Amino acid sequence: MISPAGCVLESKLNKGIRAIEDRGFKVSLGPHAFSQHWEMAGDDDTRLHDLLWALRTPEIQAVFCSRGGYGSSRLLSVLARRGIGNIPKLVVGFSDITALQWTLYALWQWHSLSGPLVTELGTSLSSESENSFWALAQQQSGKQLGFGNPPVDVIRHGEVQGVLMPGCLAIICSLLGTPYMPDLNDAILVVEDISEAPFRINRMLVHLKNAGVFDQIAALVVGQFLTSDAKTDAISQPELRLRLSEILKDFPGPIVMGIPYGHGQNRWTLPVGSPVRLSTDPFLIEMV
Repeated sequence: MISPAGCVLESKLNKGIRAIEDRGFKVSLGPHAFSQHWEMAGDDDTRLHDLLWALRTPEIQAVFCSRGGYGSSRLLSVLARRGIGNIPKLVVGFSDITALQWTLYALWQWHSLSGPLVTELGTSLSSESENSFWALAQQQSGKQLGFGNPPVDVIRHGEVQGVLMPGCLAIICSLLGTPYMPDLNDAILVVEDISEAPFRINRMLVHLKNAGVFDQIAALVVGQFLTSDAKTDAISQPELRLRLSEILKDFPGPIVMGIPYGHGQNRWTLPVGSPVRLSTDPFLIEMV
């Protein structure tokens, strides 16, 4: 368990650690997990030390991130130069951790899970979200990803296969033009974000379009866009639909809105870099 991004309160983290231990796992805590430098969990050298320790230690089977916030992207250039070892680990987290997960896939083809942060486990997530995450993490789930039957809004129907690439929209935009942006040819892109005003969401989607992302991907799936209290949409669904339809009017692939992926309490965990099949009628995403 490490803190590669924002600083974290010990009391919040301990609840998540107990939730992991209750599942029968032994938790090794990064030596600087509770450090603080500005809004981050220690300076760059400190956070990089813990990250390399977690990635390179053979006995560690999975790397759980304490929280998101900000800071993961500051580690990428040094991580790329120094290397990560040759024993792939399951890296778990989302939001700011997108930068780390996409880099691991772009440079070394490591798969990860865009899923709970440690501070959420045993506290803020629904039991269905947690159980679904653990089933996927322990390879005990079926081929179909997610749970329930969310009332998705299909803007454009279709069926495609490709590598699933879920992540935070702002972080994805920040990777454009860097060596840490994965090849998105024929990928199924899944985006979400929090506390972004409608015009900022619009600007980021247009930025992806101008960068050629929508000329590469096979499908776009849109998750939750929430405010910081994770209760109210920062942009209404009708407005988001109109903006997507306008920006992506020439995009030929499937476009789906409304899956429970993002910063909400009831949400799906999605694998980063795994081949999947997406179908819109009925809607499903399944491993292939």
